[in-house]
This record gives sequence, C-alpha cells and structure tokens, in this order.
Amino acid sequence: MSWIQDGQLRVIGDDGVPRCLLRIATDTSAVRWSPTGQRVLVDPHTVAGPEGTRASGYNATNQTVSWSQPTGKALLGITEAKGELTWRDSTKDDRKAISFLARTDEAVYHPAGRGIVAVGVDESGIYGVWLASNRGENRKLIARIDDPTTPVSHLTFSVDGTTLYFIHDHADAHHVHALQLAGLILTDYVTDPRPISDLAVSTTDSSVAWRAGRCDGSGSVLVTTPTTSPGTDLRSVAGSPFASSTIQPIGWLSDARLVIAARASGCDGPADVWIWSNTGGFEQIGAGWTSVSVRTPRGPFQELPATIEEAAPG
Repeated sequence: MSWIQDGQLRVIGDDGVPRCLLRIATDTSAVRWSPTGQRVLVDPHTVAGPEGTRASGYNATNQTVSWSQPTGKALLGITEAKGELTWRDSTKDDRKAISFLARTDEAVYHPAGRGIVAVGVDESGIYGVWLASNRGENRKLIARIDDPTTPVSHLTFSVDGTTLYFIHDHADAHHVHALQLAGLILTDYVTDPRPISDLAVSTTDSSVAWRAGRCDGSGSVLVTTPTTSPGTDLRSVAGSPFASSTIQPIGWLSDARLVIAARASGCDGPADVWIWSNTGGFEQIGAGWTSVSVRTPRGPFQELPATIEEAAPG
C-alpha cells in the first residue's frame, strides 16, 4: 500500500515498516501502480520505475491513463486534444495511435494483455462496450447500450480475466453489470436506486467493493467477498467505526482485506485509512494520508476466450 505525505511517496509492506520511495512535487497526485507493482504513475504525466522517473507523454490532467497488462511496460490513454486512444511505452518515447471507435470514453487492457476493452461510440452512432486486439484491430461489440444517455464507466476485469465489471447509470437505477466474456452473459451484479461509484475489484480473489450513495455521511461502502453475504454494508457491520464519516473503498490487499479512506466530510483531501476484513474486523493504519493506493500484484489470469461473438442487437 502507498500514500503521499510531506512531499514523499511512501509505501508500507507486510512488515508494517513505512518507507519513502521518492520525493514528489505535490500531495494531490492520483497514484496508480502497474499490475506487477514495479512501476507507478505518480500522476498521469509522470511515471517512475527501476529506470528512474520520466514524462509519460500524457497531460497531468488526463484521468484516462491506465497501465498495460500483464507487465505494465506501457500506458494506455485517450489524448485530451483529439480524443485519440494511444499506446505509449512507459520507458521510452515510442507511441502508437490505436483508436478503434469514433469516440472513446474509457479503455482498459484485458489482464492477459492481448485485448483492449473500451466504452464509446462507433462510426454509425452505436454506443456500447467494445473489444479489440491490443493494437486496436478486429473490433467487436460485446455489450450494446441502447440508450446513449445512460453512461457506462469503471471498466474493470476480475482477477482471472473471465468477467468484465462496469457501472451503468440510469435515471432511476444504478447498476454494476458483470459480463462473462465466454458466451457474453450479462448480469446485474448490483442494482441500487442510489448512485454507485468507486468500483474496486480485487486483483487476487473474487472480492468486489463499491460506494453507494452520495459523498456524505448517508452513503456507504458495500462489499462482496468469498466469506461475506453479497452487498454487505460496512456501516452495519459489528464494530464499524464509520458512524457519520464519508467512506470510500480504495482497493483490495490479499486475503480479502479492503483499504478504506474515511473523512469527516467530502471526497477529497487527507483521510484516515482503515483496513477491513471479515475475519480481522476494522483496523486503522494511518491518519491524514493523501493519494492512498494499493500496490498488490495481480493473481493468475486466463487468456481471452478463443471465440467471442458480437453482442446481439438491443
């Protein structure tokens, strides 16, 4: 796990000893670790790793940047000026334009690295979730969204790469959908009248967390783990310390342990940091931390199915 404090990117491992990895210019960076935990996006513009620190090629305000899979040797992002999906080497200046839609809203790699899933609109105006090769070729529609005013976001794969999770917002209901790539079986994993955000899918097991409700004391964090009931509300769990604070899921450590940021109010800024598990309960590990993130290498994954059909119309 990592956080930013006093101009330092700090990490803490299983031994519980905090260490400074590097000094940075701001305490508000959106830190994102590569799938192996060997490289880190300090912010969308700056990548650090064994080779040192260098510019990523993306603007510091670009929130679409994500890591390639499974090694994290490259970056995927949508350029702010042209809306173009681009691949960039994270260690040198190589760049490729790989757009396969007329408009791309969000894109991520499949864990095996041979495919990219994106949400957006094609040349004929069809809005949905699409799959292409890791160079933007052989595009297929895998989930058609009939109403383009109901946005899809938070594309996230299960640890094994067999299921794609995403948030789908309707006017009167909000969903987390689970799309099994084999057979394109789409199910409602979560349905809630409250807004859903901060979807966090474990990279080591089947655990999933999300925030339901507004960014205030009325919202909550719900979880599903191998040992809990689906949609367990962490405000209602025995011993919960979150009586009125704003809580946000950050990500999963191993053994179904969830990292949670708690604030007196609001969604940003310094937070008290807790770890929860169904077996260990709640434990506070930090206070006043910013840019908290999880550094956990991804577990075993499967390749894409040999055959994936296109989604049926409607």
